[in-house]
Order: sequence, then C-alpha cells, then structure tokens
Amino acid sequence: MDIQAKVCALVADFSRLSSEKALPYIAWLDLAESRLTPGALQRQKFVYHIAPVDRRETLDSARFALRLCRQIPFADCQNLRASADGRDLPPDAIHPLAEGGFVVDWPLSAVQAVLSVQFELAEARPIGRAEAFFPGRSARLALSGPVCGDDAAGQYVWEIALPFAASADVRLGEPAIWCLGAPRVEREADGCFTIRQRLFLDLPANHAAHLQRGKPQINQSIT
Repeated sequence: MDIQAKVCALVADFSRLSSEKALPYIAWLDLAESRLTPGALQRQKFVYHIAPVDRRETLDSARFALRLCRQIPFADCQNLRASADGRDLPPDAIHPLAEGGFVVDWPLSAVQAVLSVQFELAEARPIGRAEAFFPGRSARLALSGPVCGDDAAGQYVWEIALPFAASADVRLGEPAIWCLGAPRVEREADGCFTIRQRLFLDLPANHAAHLQRGKPQINQSIT
C-alpha cells in the first residue's frame, strides 16, 4: 500500500481559526524529508515545520505540542530533536506530553523563526490523525502523524470531486485544502450519529477568470 498517497492533513493553519483563537502560525508535515514507508533496516521518520505566517507578528509564549496516541511512548520517539532556523535546541527543550506525544519550548527570541521537529520510530505505524496545538493558546488541529491501529473503530476513504465551469481564459494555480477545525460528532436520539468536517479550498486563478462551482460528488468505492 502506498501510505504516502493516503496522507491528507498535511497542514494545520492556525491563522484561519476564528479571530479570537487565531494565531499567526502554520504547521506542516514535510513529505520530502519524512520517511513514511521505511525500507529494510530503516526507521519510520517524521519531520514537521512550524512557521509564522507573518514574521512581523510574534507570540508571547512559544510552546508547540504534537499529540500522538498513548501507545507510542515518549521513549519510542528516537532521534527526537528540534531546531529554530536550523540551529539545534537543547534536548531539555522537548518534554513528554501527559496524554501522549511531546511539547517543544523554543526561546522567545526565536518565535519569528521556523521551528523544525523530527523523530523516528523503530516500529512503523499507520498514518492518521495526530493533533497539533499551542498549549493554552489554540484549538487542536488535525495533522498527519503516526497512529495506533486500535485507536479507530473503522477507517474509511472517500474521494471528493468539486466540479467547476470556467471561462476559456482561466489560468489556475496550485489548489490547497485545509481542515477548518476538528471533525464534529453529531449524535441522534436513536444512537445514530453523523461525522461532520468543514474544509477550506484555496483555488488561485487569474483575475479575469470566471468560475462557477458545481455540486460536490463523493466517491466511496476507491481504494
């Protein structure tokens, strides 16, 4: 199975939260530097970056957390290290998170830097929902990471197609999709429930282009 092709939540954009919770930062999983499908004698590797959206804005506290499942103990995160603009932080800047995962403290003098965090796992894990957040400052946003197989009652894959009618002179840029918050569970009285997830599509196009969105289509039969 091509595990990398199934990675979806690559970016957690804290600047797109509601105004009272928004922070001028984004976090992302670096697919080029990560090794999600290790070969023989290789460890699974995860590399994340956290960067300010606007380097003129700063935080008054600099703590970033990545929550993993409890079955991945802190000690299993081998070669765990963090850096700010390429400069390594001391090992004591990284602490275990009580609920699973870790917290990184980086100097307030470096809050305008690009923070990088990486670690390796000797036992390769499935890729699913981890949670990125700034403790005490932000909501938790989905960000792809290692998960434990028994954490999920089921795993489902859908393909969403969003058709557009466009003028002949349209020139499209590279589209991007972000999750707006975590999935919500809406329960009903009969025990049934609905999972609802809001998505944001950023579709760059030239100013003269005229786009008309069609009805979304969902394909449930993909593998």
